Amino acid sequence: MWLDGYDKYEGGMDNRVTEILSVDVSTEDGLNTLKHWFNDHADGSSVGGVVNFAADITHSTLGYLPAGTEHQNERVITSWGPVMDHAMTFVGYNDSIRYDYNNDGKYTNDLDINNDQVVDMKDWEIGGVRMVNSWGTSWANSGKAWVMYRTLAQDISDGGIWNNIIHMCKTRDTFTPTVKLKGSVTYNKRNKIKIYAGIAGNTEAAEPEHTLSFPLFAYQGGAYGLRGDSNTLEFGLDITPLLSYVSSGENAKYFICVDENDPDYTGSGTINSFSIIDSENNETVSSQSNIAILDNSTTYMSLTKSTTYNAPSITTSSLPDAEAGSPYSYTLTAANGTPPYNWDIMIEYSEEPNAETYPAQAVTRLSTSDEDDGFGIIGLNFDFPFYGSIYDHVTVSTDGSILFNDGFEGVRSENAILATKAVSPYAADLMSYPGDGDGIYYYQTSDYIEIRWITSMYDLQSVDLDFAAKLYSSGNIEFFYGQNLTAGIIWASGISNADITTGLISNLSNTNDPSGLKTSFVTSEYPYGMVLSDDGIFSGTVNDASSWNISFRVTDDNNLSSFSLLSFKSNLIQPGNIIITDISSAVTLNWDAVTGAVSYNIYRSDDPYGEFTLIGNSSTTSFIDNDIPGSNKYFYQVTAVK
Repeated sequence: MWLDGYDKYEGGMDNRVTEILSVDVSTEDGLNTLKHWFNDHADGSSVGGVVNFAADITHSTLGYLPAGTEHQNERVITSWGPVMDHAMTFVGYNDSIRYDYNNDGKYTNDLDINNDQVVDMKDWEIGGVRMVNSWGTSWANSGKAWVMYRTLAQDISDGGIWNNIIHMCKTRDTFTPTVKLKGSVTYNKRNKIKIYAGIAGNTEAAEPEHTLSFPLFAYQGGAYGLRGDSNTLEFGLDITPLLSYVSSGENAKYFICVDENDPDYTGSGTINSFSIIDSENNETVSSQSNIAILDNSTTYMSLTKSTTYNAPSITTSSLPDAEAGSPYSYTLTAANGTPPYNWDIMIEYSEEPNAETYPAQAVTRLSTSDEDDGFGIIGLNFDFPFYGSIYDHVTVSTDGSILFNDGFEGVRSENAILATKAVSPYAADLMSYPGDGDGIYYYQTSDYIEIRWITSMYDLQSVDLDFAAKLYSSGNIEFFYGQNLTAGIIWASGISNADITTGLISNLSNTNDPSGLKTSFVTSEYPYGMVLSDDGIFSGTVNDASSWNISFRVTDDNNLSSFSLLSFKSNLIQPGNIIITDISSAVTLNWDAVTGAVSYNIYRSDDPYGEFTLIGNSSTTSFIDNDIPGSNKYFYQVTAVK
């Protein structure tokens, strides 16, 4: 991405983030990893790196390093506040700075100064990291301050940084986008618009068939112009992933798209210009210009051009059948493009109308770790399939999301949803006020769970919100919004696998007043138990006999992708010579052993051509069915499990 002038910032498009790492710095091992990163990116590089972190700076304690110590009289943060509210940067460290926390006149790292009967980093009075803030040079020492190591280890409720985590970015230094979008937009309130790109293979299309979003331009920031100090911003975006949906060398229609959500009609602006630039820096400029951004709608500017590129292709044309209950592994292959290849499976959801009624059975209150930035964990009575994985429990956040990591995550925007594995009916900075009846409530059966939030906004107790999500054992999801909700809140809604290309932002997201609305997300069946590695190995074990159509994706080193829909089938391993003996109200089954089987599943049905129900499992080659309902004729199947 480049901003504020293509010629000046074009070089910024030649770098890529390849990996984002999170490191727990609450221990000496984690702290040493951070120091190595500062020194040489922890890999022997000629230069070091910086890291990001989050904490409550508003309520932090900003003091001075004592006289007679290293960097005396410089500003130092000795404790953070209890509520995470700001992201900042660490740029270096100093093992010699010091602060006397217990006022004993000494600086120590080997005394139990917090009286928890353990000596660890929480007791340290020596050493700290260098922090840079974004509040300008008037803050602290020209925008910088020291931060004591101790605060890296403490809980946020006791003065520590958020989750004791710092974040590092690994980058790729050389990269040339295959196709870039250059745009200029004027708008006076950047938190009211979302800017993104689109493409259509149909050159007569009025709207894009596929879109690509960018977190920086999704209702971000306050009510300021796009540049902060002015309203016009020129920017560039790498839109190479969109080429996956059109053919090389054939005309396609490119779009720049601007969504406006401004119910108070305080914002206004235009899409000034738009062009597409290929890897040879050939620029095609749209004939349209200075299009007014529509109120509370989507505005498009477009152009038609062809782009020639060398995309990878999946050469695997079919998958061998699997045996149910037995391990399976098969390596997919690709050609063309620029290796190395990266593989994944496109498990997609579609947003559909929701015909169900608002969940009224969710009355059991969930205990959360905090009313603000808190979470609670619910064990499920069924297995919930979500983007290729099976979950037997979920984490419910006070900020309106269902998570899968056993802890709190600050999911409060569309970008955060797309960056997180989450089901988010109403993502915002929320807080419960129990005195008002606020809380999170749930109800579940063996087939679904209802989770309902009755809540408010952080520091805005007068806000009234009531919404719910319903998760089914099929993997389908429903969102519901109650009546008379407080309007005008900036919020987000959607589901995601922490992947911007497969995540789905709801059509209701950031609706000014969602009162009474509802929507659902529907997915197709998938052979859970099967996974695809980054290098293309499709492996796992499925226990049922069935067939599935799976969309595989391969992406090359230039971020170009292709897809292939392949059929995958599993067959039951059935023992031979099954003998059924009817003894009064019980049936005894015996069969021949299957080599390598660890157990056998037994199924029963009253229709030999209908659905068979699993009634038991046996580790031997026999089974007694003592629970025969009625006096009907029954049929049995036995399958081996390896």
